[in-house]
Amino acid sequence: MVVLNQDFHTSHRLTRTGPTFVRNRKAYAMNTNTKRLSHRPSSHGPSIQRVDLDTVHRICSGQVVLTLSTAVKELVENSLDAGAQAIEVKLTNHGLGRIEITDDGHGIPPENFQALTLKHHTSKIQAFHDLESVGTFGFRGEALSSLCALSHLRVNTRHSSQSLGCDLTFDAQGTLTQTESIVRNLGTSVILEGLFEPIPVRRKEFERNIKREFAKMIHILQAYCLISTGVRFFATNSIKDKKRTIAHTSGNASLKDNIVDVFGSRHFQSLLPIKAKSPSPEELESFEILDLEQEPELKLEGFISSCSHGSGRSSTDRQFYFINHRPCDPTKIAKLVNDVYHQFNRHQYPFVVLNIQLPRESVDINVTPDKRQLLLEREKYLLATLQASLKAMFARIPAEIETVSRFIEKRPSRESSEKINLQSTITVCRDNCSLKRSSQSSKSLPLKQMKLESVTKQTPPAVQIDKKGSELHSEAPSAEISEEKRIVIEIEDHGQKPKQRRSIQAQFCPDLSTRNLQFKWDRKKEAQASSQSGKFRSFLAKIAPEDNSQAEQELARHFDQGNFKEMQILGQFNLGFIITRYADDLFIVDQHASDEKYNYEKLQKANILESQNMVVAQPLALSASDEGILLDNLDVFEKNGFEFEIDLEATHDRIKLTRIPHYRNWIFGQSEVEELIFMLTDAPPEKRLCRPSRVQAMFASRACRTSVMIGTALNAHELRRIVYHMGEMDQPWHCPHGRPTMRHLINLNMIQ
Repeated sequence: MVVLNQDFHTSHRLTRTGPTFVRNRKAYAMNTNTKRLSHRPSSHGPSIQRVDLDTVHRICSGQVVLTLSTAVKELVENSLDAGAQAIEVKLTNHGLGRIEITDDGHGIPPENFQALTLKHHTSKIQAFHDLESVGTFGFRGEALSSLCALSHLRVNTRHSSQSLGCDLTFDAQGTLTQTESIVRNLGTSVILEGLFEPIPVRRKEFERNIKREFAKMIHILQAYCLISTGVRFFATNSIKDKKRTIAHTSGNASLKDNIVDVFGSRHFQSLLPIKAKSPSPEELESFEILDLEQEPELKLEGFISSCSHGSGRSSTDRQFYFINHRPCDPTKIAKLVNDVYHQFNRHQYPFVVLNIQLPRESVDINVTPDKRQLLLEREKYLLATLQASLKAMFARIPAEIETVSRFIEKRPSRESSEKINLQSTITVCRDNCSLKRSSQSSKSLPLKQMKLESVTKQTPPAVQIDKKGSELHSEAPSAEISEEKRIVIEIEDHGQKPKQRRSIQAQFCPDLSTRNLQFKWDRKKEAQASSQSGKFRSFLAKIAPEDNSQAEQELARHFDQGNFKEMQILGQFNLGFIITRYADDLFIVDQHASDEKYNYEKLQKANILESQNMVVAQPLALSASDEGILLDNLDVFEKNGFEFEIDLEATHDRIKLTRIPHYRNWIFGQSEVEELIFMLTDAPPEKRLCRPSRVQAMFASRACRTSVMIGTALNAHELRRIVYHMGEMDQPWHCPHGRPTMRHLINLNMIQ
């Protein structure tokens, strides 16, 4: 017999065969179902109860303050709401140790000490309808209460009505536990220590991603530095007794001056002011705005990058949007700005500082805990206006570029000055097309003029090449080519020599016979079958300038540095190219471009530029963030030949340029320092390869002159050396001037 509460393995061991085993299985199933039902709450189970306030406080606090940037943002907003004209932000170890926000606002009166950090206690609003006209950043009364639960919080303050200040200590529930009189200036300081320590999981995540969190915090802080005119900001980060300035403004009265303070004058040079323009009826219709009785009240203020190439950025890291001076993340507005910009410059993103002023009652700011997602009443009209304004601004930029290009076209180009040797004839026969070429002279002439008349079709003739190489003609009878049905390319020399002509007659003769079409169809099916089976077709890009990007991606996908030493060197072609084989694929390598890229990267990595002393040290007008970047990357500047005199205690001219690099006739200076800072800020590359553009051009010129030239015969050892060196490069697919180094020719499996 089997007991019902025994497990299945026991019952199976006792009775393995016969009807008894079946009964035991049924008994086990009944027992299992009984156990499952026992986990369900019965009618007499636990009743619904109110969660205690301490648990509620700890749960909700973690939803209000999620990151370092949120904590700093809430404290900065409190200082701005208090009417501060100077705000100082001090961080220790990127905020892991201590965060202190000090302002010179009106302070906190003693009667508000007890309610200062209590949940939902605020002086900003009194009723729900006040949200329609609220003009302060904060209004919920949650920030300080949440920070009490997430860190150790202290506040010291002095109100204008008091002669002494008070140092206030609060517990995790926001209850005032200690008060001490102190001497301090008018204003308030909030000190946080051990942020997120009460939540161990979040604290570990905070420590692991501290650099990323710190960068986000700087971005948020920069937004308040930009939009807060008349307020002086000074933010620092201290690591092991080394203080770094991360943001600084001088209390300017204009948005323009704040941009210069935060990002430097170099960034502002390519910015355009944004001016509102009313949308046309067609633009309104595209946004489904059909009945517009009156234009809504709207004002745009700010700056955006010019759409000319090189003025934008590689990412959206410097885009700041504000609604009624409130920093926010308007997804639709940001997408429209980037989409319009990409219509004029599809390779970059704009630098944007945009403040949109709307009536307060048409904006809902109570959407998310961090108050960075807003709802707008007339959002479609705003988008239409912004699109019309940006298009009107950018439409003028291409006109200026076109004027410059027309001026450049008048100059003799490098290609037009090259000689075309018509003495030898090169014939390519493909897809049953014939080419007829006649020559009246064998002298070399510059290409000046080309005339295209028309094309004719005929039955494909048998093609022959004249042994003298002067003509390509057909033996098969063909219809005469009339003057109206031929291609004539005339080459004229307008120099002092008598006018001479060259003509090329081309006949495009597709074979539309059933046999030829069947042959092509069979070849296409074979290619598709082979491609599906993975035999070949790993390289699909053509050898053409428009396919360079795809070709480099394919090569990078199928090659690593060790593959170049496994290549078989087949020989040299035309005294300029190396034919190699890897597995079943043939490749062509440009001997000059490959050797030039190797020499260029060698100079980039190993060369340290010589420098010379300046007669007088040159002060650098850098923003606070630029100073921090320079100080954190001094080794990069020293490798490029720059040296500085640094005095971090000074209030002005803290960094001066004392030594600059030089090489023969190349002179470098402050512009290269600013460019290096810009490069390290935008997309920090490998430090050993970080060079100013003029230094890169100098290295490219030196590498070009010392490399193997086209037309040089190479032996097997030299051919192998050039190919093997490609495996030692970081970017082996193009030379410094953009010329391809290696391209795929053909897969041997495709040859029938």
